[in-house]
Amino acid sequence: SGYNWDDDNLSGKWYTAFKDLEATSKAFPDGVIILAGEGEDSGDLWKAYAKGGVVKVVKAEVTYDEPVFD
Repeated sequence: SGYNWDDDNLSGKWYTAFKDLEATSKAFPDGVIILAGEGEDSGDLWKAYAKGGVVKVVKAEVTYDEPVFD
């Protein structure tokens, strides 16, 4: 697939990541695979979940709590 492991960081060709994730999850249909990513824009965070060849992508929603002053 062109991916390389380096101290728990995965690097590879991002444009094939979802196809590779789908194929890998078909090979291990009982497991759930999670791929987390960050885009080039600030706050562009997402996770892809795959099981049995089905891939679902969810985007992060960043929220801030209101400060509490005692």
